[in-house]
Amino acid sequence: MIEALGNIYHLIFQTRDFGVAIPPLHRDEFFDAIALLFSNRHCPVYAVGGDMHHVHILTEIPLRKNVKKLIEKIKNISCFRAAGILDMERFGGWLKCCLSFIVERDRLPFWVDYIEQQDTIHSKMSWMQEKRQFMNYNLF
Repeated sequence: MIEALGNIYHLIFQTRDFGVAIPPLHRDEFFDAIALLFSNRHCPVYAVGGDMHHVHILTEIPLRKNVKKLIEKIKNISCFRAAGILDMERFGGWLKCCLSFIVERDRLPFWVDYIEQQDTIHSKMSWMQEKRQFMNYNLF
């Protein structure tokens, strides 16, 4: 049996402001930059997506890594990367906390599809509705 190299995490970074902090015009470029930050730290990225004020990242974090420190570092660095991509008056950085859920490997295709469908999801529900849905699904 092959042992897993790490846990697969579904991370959600929220922006500080709930305006159009991540405009659609620059979204893919910004999401690619975030994916690269994880990949450069030996964390395979399965999907990145989101909306104007949050980003979903599905990544595998090696067991030997300190997850909290890794997330804090990537959030800090991504703010600097955002300066070259986004309007910083609108972006304003990330909330200090991060939603994180461990994903079972057999559910990976479901979550990849979910993250790739963020535009469709947010045409039907707000971020706050999605967040409540996540909390109910993952905590109860």
